[in-house]
Formats: sequence, structure tokens, C-alpha cells
Amino acid sequence: MASPFIVRQPQLPDLILEPSNSDPNARSYIGGISTTIYFVNDLPSGSIGKIYQIDYHGDRILWGDSRNLPKSGYFEVTAYTYQPWEVVFSHQGETVTKIYYPAIVPACVMLNTAVFPIWRLGGVLPSSDPSPRSHQERTARPTVITFENHLQIKVEIRWLGYNGERHHYASILPGLSSRQDTYVGHVWEVVTADYEKEPIVLFYAAPHEGIAEINNNFLSVSGQTSG
Repeated sequence: MASPFIVRQPQLPDLILEPSNSDPNARSYIGGISTTIYFVNDLPSGSIGKIYQIDYHGDRILWGDSRNLPKSGYFEVTAYTYQPWEVVFSHQGETVTKIYYPAIVPACVMLNTAVFPIWRLGGVLPSSDPSPRSHQERTARPTVITFENHLQIKVEIRWLGYNGERHHYASILPGLSSRQDTYVGHVWEVVTADYEKEPIVLFYAAPHEGIAEINNNFLSVSGQTSG
């Protein structure tokens, strides 16, 4: 029987439960204080969070599935402090399992992609790809790149279209970052604020969320300076 969902209301508690790494030996114990957990769906379309109750023998019993919730909807669960819950997250072909231990006061479990590791993307020198352009997969897979500017100068972020045409998307001041939604197979280039200069580095969108660190290593190779 599918678990009922409730549309998110403003009275949800402010306390957010922090996840613990999966523990195959985790199990419930008799006793504990009665409390409430709200499993709030903040997952993007196509991602899944399966919620399991861990019983006294350590067996996982499927309790709920984020696909039965609308965006920002939630499951309200009566729980006990000695009874842990497990959530198996699936996102862009990766799976992560986390355990949540109830607090003595009502709290939320945010079902989102923050539990997945964020990888650092390797930059590619423009000289190694003389004709860079984005490629569109048969099934477009969304992903995210966060561009971090570790230089002392402003940089510009441009997306390279399917024919290699350039589209300006962001300007990033020193020490700041810009989060960019994109798709696997897309190519992004970084240039200094002077558009007449050549790009200093290319980044290729990967199936997982990634950080594109823009630093002096790329300037030194390209012959540009941050001063």
C-alpha cells in the first residue's frame, strides 16, 4: 500500500537531521522517546529516494518512495529515538545509502542530492581540442557545474554550442562562484574579462555534479597573468 503524502506546509520544523553513513549492523532497539520525522522531497525529476524502516533484527522494510511525493511534499512519520531509518538515493546512475537517527524533537530529513559527492572536474587546455563544441546525447541527462574563480581577476563563462558558437552565461569576480545547470556532453570555456584573449581552459560536463576550479595553473600555461 502506497504511503500517503502531504503537501508541504510552513509549520515544518527547522531542525534538519544530518545523515550518517550506511551501517549494515544498524538496528532498532526497544524503548526510546516518541517523536516525528518529516521526509521532505527535494529531489530533481528522475532521482529517487527509497525510505526503509530498520527493524529490531536489522532488516530493512520498505516504507516509502519519493516518487509518490510531489516536489516539496513530505511523508510524516511517527518514530522513536532508538529506531533508525535508512534512505537509498539514486541520482544520475549513482546510488548512495544514508542512515538517519531520530531526534527527541520533530525534525526533517531532506531528500535531495546533497548526499552525493561533488567531483572536481579536470580542465582541458584549449590547444588539446582545436574545435570544441557541445554534443547532445540521445537522452539528455541534466547535470551541474559550479565554476569557482580562484584568480585575482574577473573571468567570463561561455557555453559552446553544437556548432561551436559561443554563448556568454556568467561573469565571476575573484573569489566568487557560479552554479550552472547544463547537460552531459556540453562544453564550457573560461576566458578572462578581456574578450580578445583566448580561452584559458575548457570544462566538459560530466554525468555527476562537478566543481570547475579556475586557478593560476591555467593562466601560466596560456601565457596570461592574473595581474
